[in-house]
Amino acid sequence: MTGAERQRLRELIDQRAIARGDFLLSSGKRSSYYIDLRLLSLSPEGAYLLGRAALDLAEEAGATAIGGPVAAVVPIIGAAVALSYQQGRPLRGFMVRKETKAHGTGRQIEGPLEPGMRVAVLDDTTTTGASLEAALAAVEAFGCPVVLVGTIVDREEGARERFLAAGYPYRAVFSILEFGLPPV
Repeated sequence: MTGAERQRLRELIDQRAIARGDFLLSSGKRSSYYIDLRLLSLSPEGAYLLGRAALDLAEEAGATAIGGPVAAVVPIIGAAVALSYQQGRPLRGFMVRKETKAHGTGRQIEGPLEPGMRVAVLDDTTTTGASLEAALAAVEAFGCPVVLVGTIVDREEGARERFLAAGYPYRAVFSILEFGLPPV
C-alpha cells in the first residue's frame, strides 16, 4: 500500500466509519465512539484499500493464508485474497466460526485452508483482543502456525500486549490515537 493509499484509507475511516455516541463494545467496555469498517469494506474504494492493507500485513509476515473470525473482517479478507490473485501472489482465505457448525460439513474453519499453511489472523478492530483468541486456537488446532495477528485499527486497550505476551507477532495498520481519539 502506498503512502497516499494509507492516507486515503485513514481519511475514509475518519469520515465514514467512526460514529460518536454511547456504545457497548464486544469487550464489554463502553465507548464514546464506535468504528464500523463494514461501511468501508462493503464499498468499492474502501474494499480495495482495506484489502490492500490486509494483504500487506499478510505478505510482510510471510503468510500463505489470511483469515479471521466471522464478522466484519470477512469482506476485508475477500478483498485481500482477490488482490493477491491479481498481483500474482495468491493467498488463500478462511474464516473462523465461533463454534463448529452442527449442520452441513460441520466445520469451524471455512475456506481452502490446509494444515501447515502459515496464517495471518486479522480482525477489523481490536480492543482487548479477546475475540481473536478463539480464532487463533482454532487455526492452531487445525495445524497451521500463526505468523501474524493483525488488525486494521487498534483501540489501544491491551490487544498488542496480550498477543506479544503470548508470543505472537502483532501489527496494526492504524492506532486509534492517529484519529485523535483516546483509548476506551
